Amino acid sequence: MIMLMLAVAELSLITLHWFLTMFASVVHTRILLRLWDLFFYEGSTVLFQVTLGMLKMRVCLSYWLLFSCKLS
Repeated sequence: MIMLMLAVAELSLITLHWFLTMFASVVHTRILLRLWDLFFYEGSTVLFQVTLGMLKMRVCLSYWLLFSCKLS
């Protein structure tokens, strides 16, 4: 339970910056403009969907690196 609480705390530290800057300091300008376009067209749910997608990509990358290092 403590590990879960620590993970949630770390997650909020990461995502707070993303939400405050609306991803301006995280993604490439071309992607950022598309993201803001979707935000103004569809609303704030787009920001949460992008956040979940970015976190999912990070988890997949971490697992891939973990397993590829074990096989080497």
